[in-house]
Amino acid sequence: MDFFRVFLKDSIFENLLCYTINPSQANIIDPSSEHYLHSDTIPVTELLEGDYFITQLRKEHVDTKELLELAIVLQKEALWNRYKLQNKLFLRQFYEDGFPVTQLWRPIITPNQL
Repeated sequence: MDFFRVFLKDSIFENLLCYTINPSQANIIDPSSEHYLHSDTIPVTELLEGDYFITQLRKEHVDTKELLELAIVLQKEALWNRYKLQNKLFLRQFYEDGFPVTQLWRPIITPNQL
């Protein structure tokens, strides 16, 4: 599993889901998995340009437990690298060269957003 800091210059238009992370858990190094995600998901039509911390798995079906574990590891890695993250989590699933890819994207709070 690799982690990347990405700056999107253009929007990505695909089928995406957006999760809201409990604000009390969104920027701590050891969040509670029981209280991490709000239960609602919102389908979104695009991932806006901006700064993101992301990770990906080459796997088509990721169950809820795996998604949660991966989201928490992504958050820990971002915090370890001194990034402050928004309380949104985007799930992007697609095929690349015929293989399934599941990505998690967390928007980074930039200094001008503080």
